[in-house]
Amino acid sequence: LFYFLGSIVNFSQEPEVHFKYIQAACKTGQIKEVERICRESNCYDPERVKNFLKEAKLTDQLPLIIVCDRFNFVHDLVLYLYRNNLMKNIEIYVQRVNSGRLPVVVGGLLDVDCSEDNIKQLILSVRGNFNVDELVEEVEKRNRMKLLLPWLETRVHDGSTDPGVHNAVAKIYIDSNSNPEKFLRDNLHYDSRVVGKYCEKRDPHLACVAYERGGCDMELINVCNENSLFKSEARYLVRRKDPTLWEQVLREDNQYRRPLIDQVIQTALAETQDPEEISVTVKAFMTADLPNNLIELLEKIVIDNSVFSEHRNLQNLLILTAIKADRSRVMDYINRLDNYDAPDIANIAISNQLYEEAFSIYKKFEVNTSAIQVLIDNINNLDRAYEFAERCNEPGVWSLLANAQIRNGLVKEAIDSFIKADDPTSYLEVVNVASQNDNWEDLVRYLQMARKKARETFVETELAFAYAKTNRLAELEEFISGPNHAQIQNVGDRCFENGMYDAAKLLFNNISNYAKLAVTLCYLGDYQGAVDSARKANSTKTWKEICFACIDKQEFRLAQMCGVQIVVQAEELEELINYYQNRGYFEELIQLLEAALGHERAHIGMFTELAILYSKYKPQKMREHLELFWSRVRKPKVLRACEQAHLWSELVFLYDKYEEFDNAIQTMMSHPTEAWRENHFKDIVAKVANIELYYKAIDFYLEFKPMLLNDLLLVLSARLDHTRAVNYFMKVKQLPLVKPYLRSVQNINNKAINEALNNLLIEEEDYQGLRNSIDAYDNFDNISLAQRLEKHELIEFRRVGAYLYKGNNRWKQAVELTKKDRLYKDSMTYAAESRQVEIAEELIAWFLDEKLFECFGACLFQCYDLLRPDVILELAWRHDIMDFAMPYMIQVMREYISKVDKLEQSDQVRTETETANDQKPIVFGDTQQLMLTAPGMNFAPVQQAYGGYPQFGGAAHDFIFCTYARDMAFQQEYFSIPPITRAYTTTCVITTIAVQLEFINAYQLYFNPELVFKRFQLWRLITNFCYFGPFGFNFFFNILFTYRYCRHLEEGSFRGRAADFLFMFLFGGTLMILMALFVNIVFLGSALTIMLVYVWSRRNPFVRMNFFGLLNFNAPYLPWVLFAFSLLLGNSVIVDLMGIAVGHAYYFLEDIFPREQGGFKLLKTPRFLHWLFDDNTNRDEPEAMPNAEVPFGAGGFVWQ
Repeated sequence: LFYFLGSIVNFSQEPEVHFKYIQAACKTGQIKEVERICRESNCYDPERVKNFLKEAKLTDQLPLIIVCDRFNFVHDLVLYLYRNNLMKNIEIYVQRVNSGRLPVVVGGLLDVDCSEDNIKQLILSVRGNFNVDELVEEVEKRNRMKLLLPWLETRVHDGSTDPGVHNAVAKIYIDSNSNPEKFLRDNLHYDSRVVGKYCEKRDPHLACVAYERGGCDMELINVCNENSLFKSEARYLVRRKDPTLWEQVLREDNQYRRPLIDQVIQTALAETQDPEEISVTVKAFMTADLPNNLIELLEKIVIDNSVFSEHRNLQNLLILTAIKADRSRVMDYINRLDNYDAPDIANIAISNQLYEEAFSIYKKFEVNTSAIQVLIDNINNLDRAYEFAERCNEPGVWSLLANAQIRNGLVKEAIDSFIKADDPTSYLEVVNVASQNDNWEDLVRYLQMARKKARETFVETELAFAYAKTNRLAELEEFISGPNHAQIQNVGDRCFENGMYDAAKLLFNNISNYAKLAVTLCYLGDYQGAVDSARKANSTKTWKEICFACIDKQEFRLAQMCGVQIVVQAEELEELINYYQNRGYFEELIQLLEAALGHERAHIGMFTELAILYSKYKPQKMREHLELFWSRVRKPKVLRACEQAHLWSELVFLYDKYEEFDNAIQTMMSHPTEAWRENHFKDIVAKVANIELYYKAIDFYLEFKPMLLNDLLLVLSARLDHTRAVNYFMKVKQLPLVKPYLRSVQNINNKAINEALNNLLIEEEDYQGLRNSIDAYDNFDNISLAQRLEKHELIEFRRVGAYLYKGNNRWKQAVELTKKDRLYKDSMTYAAESRQVEIAEELIAWFLDEKLFECFGACLFQCYDLLRPDVILELAWRHDIMDFAMPYMIQVMREYISKVDKLEQSDQVRTETETANDQKPIVFGDTQQLMLTAPGMNFAPVQQAYGGYPQFGGAAHDFIFCTYARDMAFQQEYFSIPPITRAYTTTCVITTIAVQLEFINAYQLYFNPELVFKRFQLWRLITNFCYFGPFGFNFFFNILFTYRYCRHLEEGSFRGRAADFLFMFLFGGTLMILMALFVNIVFLGSALTIMLVYVWSRRNPFVRMNFFGLLNFNAPYLPWVLFAFSLLLGNSVIVDLMGIAVGHAYYFLEDIFPREQGGFKLLKTPRFLHWLFDDNTNRDEPEAMPNAEVPFGAGGFVWQ
């Protein structure tokens, strides 16, 4: 059971299979296999397996440990192991299997009152990772925390930083009062919230210590409030310096706020020497809107000569508090105090709209720039600011004033202030405002000052533009000639846009920007200079601008010079052409394109556009242009242009060159006067793709050039539908016109051509030509033509009609027609060829009626094989012409005498053969007993009604067979078995012996698709056909049954065809393996035997069989009798059905389908099998169909 389940457990998901396999493995001592299944399988019932393993009491408890660990039965496991004194297994579990389960194990051991020493030893022995918090929780629930102290101290001593470890130590120290406050202040690793929560009910002061160490603000505040520890809370808040926390405790809805504030003022602030703590506290009070108390406190500290009287932060706080609570005191504090942060206080005063106080602060501390900024931005008094600047006379002050003035649009005053400040930093804003207000003269002064201070690119650029705007061209030229950082290109573009072309010319010429210089010169009217500059620029855009300008001024020579450089750019060509055409300069445009054709960069667009222009304005030059440059023009555009200009000859030329032969032909036919040329038309028409154009061309030639039609048809004959063409010519009554064409294509033996040509020959009375046409080409309506010729007035045509009747096996009509025309030789010839006695005798009788005795004698010779001697003898006697009939009679007598002599000789040979056969012993071949698979079944041949087989019983047959076997040596008998039968049966017997002697196992032979296709055990494809089971009755009857019918087939219908017989085995085996993939059959030998029985039974349909002496039937019913017998015995019939199905498939494809109408041979034995197994004499001979002489039905058997 263990080995059986082991072969399927890895592929099964049944819980019962896995459980039984675990049971079998335990009972057979396969503990390692039990461990593997318990660890890897997910299919067994864990509760059931756990209980079984407990009851099994294995020496190794590892399988039980694995199951309990995987499925969370740890508590049950601990109880079981402890109660069975298996502490060693518990140690193995937590040390090697799963150390993470230690907390649960310790809890279980504590529940069963295990000794503390054992538990301590167990905990100390575990080196793996486990959750300390879980362990502490398990021990704490049982109030045994001291149990962990040695282990915890060991962990702390080892340097552990695990918070759980330190939390546990802290709890133990707190409970034992072992100087816990020192531990809580010094230790950095415990969790303050956990330990503080633990201390709240035990010692609130220790809870405050723990919370303070961990920064647990809200927890500390809550415990202080609950226990009225306001002094500790105040000290903590002051030291904490957290505005958010202050806001939390100073909220109006806090019932503890009043006593807390009292302790802050009386104790915490009095004790502190840290100004920052005081500052934060004061800010918190300000935020909490408690200004009155705060002001009194600060005045006492700062003004009443305390330690903090000169403290900057406190003075700041006092002024700030006054700004917040009582503004009337602010100016007094500003004047009385000297050690505060003036800028910060001033900014706060400004934010609170105390502008005069802020100005006083800046003025007192001589921060003049900030002071004037207050006057400008807050007080908004520029006059007062100007007076203040005059009094101070500082550059920074003047700069701020200048910026204010420029923002208020006082450009001149602002520039004066900037110059006094010697400040060029705001040049961007100054330039922008001055440009908008056209203050260019003032701007020149400012930019000259700015250039001296900083040689910025923008400054110098704007200075150059300002020179141009003020028309200071001399100064501009001097400026740009010297070293500078100005963007001359930008200045030139701006001058050009503003129409200052003289300045732009200076600027563009200075930087050699010939493109812009050329355009500028155009605006100044210097076109020749513009062309020269454009040549230097060599830019397409520049060429276009200069060219268009020259065209507008009708400077065509200069425009052509520019245009040549433009047209070589394909994307610019269309725009230039449209520019010329829109202004009506067609001749100049053509001249331009003609001049540009020789350019090395001439492209396809130039040739195309010139062709289009020729088609419109100079059609006489079109043909010459296309002949030279047809490959360099764009086809669609030029074709369209030619069509619009009605240049049909040029259009055909282009269609031909671009292989649009259909369009070329249509154009020629539509415009024959201008476009049609005979040779050209014939060359093109043979290349068209649309066959319909052939018939349009034929119609065109009939109308336009009928005498050249045959030449055209000869050209078209390769692709022409001759039937349609002939019907067309018949319809238009022009068949005689195309007779040469019909003669030239008659060799294709087309019916329409043959009939049309035959009709022409009849009309021309050319009987010899008609006879030659009929003999050479037979595809026409023979009977219709014969009937027509039968009525012809000329005898030769009637003779041709009789010839046609003869050719269509209408012998009687042929003979009658020749008789009417007295064509005696033809009538005798046709009668002899008909091979019909009636026609021959009627002809003989007609000759006698017409007294044509010579013809009678000649007909006796011509129709000798068809005439009956008694009829001829009677006719000759009645007409008294025995002399004419005597040669015939003599020949007949000689023939009959020769036949009688041969019969006598044949009868004598047959008699001698029968006498010799009667003396031989009876030996049975194919009529031997037919052995069946099941014991007790006795099938024997039964004597047929017409005496085919003698009826012997089974015992008599066995006696004869055994006698014969004793007379022959075993070796001779063995090698007399056909090779395929001998090889297969021997393999089956040897395989069975090997299994019986246990050399091999049947499990190595059966068919298993997974083992075959995944593990490549390919021998199973063969061995499953070679094993019929162990030795016994079933084996012996199966092997004898297989041997008998396999030998019958190989010696019968497959005699001399060993390769075909082997191919039948391969075909059947392949189909059975494919079918076995879908049914649960592991050995297919019995199915192969049923297939052999089926094929033999269908190829021997008239062999009679007997079943137990009760049922007689023909051989084709044998497989079905076996099938019914298996069904009656309750056996599986799948094997029988598989064998019958495969056998019928082979029989149908080999014997039935090839004989059907349109059938062919599907199963062809490979030639290499013929080469290996067949004799040379049989390899190339066609295969004979088995039982080919049986004509009855499928398989030669009448199924009724």
